[in-house]
Amino acid sequence: MNQQQLIFIREIARTGTIRGAAACVDRTPSATRGLKSVENELGCQLFRRIREGMVLLPREKPCFLMGRGS
Repeated sequence: MNQQQLIFIREIARTGTIRGAAACVDRTPSATRGLKSVENELGCQLFRRIREGMVLLPREKPCFLMGRGS
């Protein structure tokens, strides 16, 4: 996992959608594959996929929201 992936995951948590996060960090449509790659690397699902977008799972929130000021 690299810094760009961490920033993207933080933006998904902030915006609630992959599309919104991609617009913020100028990512390509392959963003979904990148997220799944990170989840596979970590061995856990980071987000709950819902009709309205994505919700960061509670046990993962502190880790990814700490860097908000960056």
